[in-house]
Amino acid sequence: MSALRRTLAALGLAAALAARAHASEPALAVEDTIRLATSSLPEYVVRARRVTLDEILRRVVEGEARRDSLMQDQAFTRIVKVVYRYDADRADRAPKRKLEQAHRVFKKRPDHFREVLLRRQSDDKDNNDVEVSSNPGMGEQVASFAFEPRARSRFRFTILERHWVGGHVVYVVAFEPRSKTDPLPAGQVWIDTNDNVIAREEFWYRDRSPAPLFIERIDRCVVERSRVDGKWWVITRLFGRVKLAGPALTLANLGKNRVSQTVDFSALYTDWEVNRGLADSVFVERK
Repeated sequence: MSALRRTLAALGLAAALAARAHASEPALAVEDTIRLATSSLPEYVVRARRVTLDEILRRVVEGEARRDSLMQDQAFTRIVKVVYRYDADRADRAPKRKLEQAHRVFKKRPDHFREVLLRRQSDDKDNNDVEVSSNPGMGEQVASFAFEPRARSRFRFTILERHWVGGHVVYVVAFEPRSKTDPLPAGQVWIDTNDNVIAREEFWYRDRSPAPLFIERIDRCVVERSRVDGKWWVITRLFGRVKLAGPALTLANLGKNRVSQTVDFSALYTDWEVNRGLADSVFVERK
């Protein structure tokens, strides 16, 4: 197994481990933590109850499920880069791009899936068999894993902030594992209250590791979403910085190509098309 394949395997493992208000009441009460120029605004007394944390979490689960269920097909371009951060270990070294590849990805319910390679650049000819792929599902668990019903009980949630953005409230909610022995990340999400979906997420493994033999720590992972066609929330950027554990680094450096202990992984998702009626013929590979 090549050094880059071992590195990508570790990154993939980290990513995998990383998956009512009453109808008669207003959905939003006084938000006294929102910073507004209140001197120029009239004052109102709002007697409706504040939305509770449990209500926010429930709405996110429903919003994410609704988003996924309404999507019938997707097409997007994914550009992946892997950079060895030699400069993180030694100041006299420069970072080096090890891999860049772009694919056009097509998905259609119930299980149609195809990836078409657009371009590929690697400084290691032995790594031509390394691939970074998506999955056939419409869901984006990398953004919502902490809110999944089967995982939610393992996290503790806290409202950190509320921001007024574009005429509505965005909640910043932190999450952390309930158990210090549970190999789960901590982090925070930005929740759009118009659609009740996660617009941005940051998470990390700083005091624990999802795979101690491979990964020492993950300082930061960022997942960003944007709205496409005015209604579809989709991932547009993903970034992660991983520090490899000693055993994995030793194994990866058995070959001639040296691996840095700190590795950056990034992915851009562009040219999104959702529910455009993809034909089944798109998923037939041309010979």
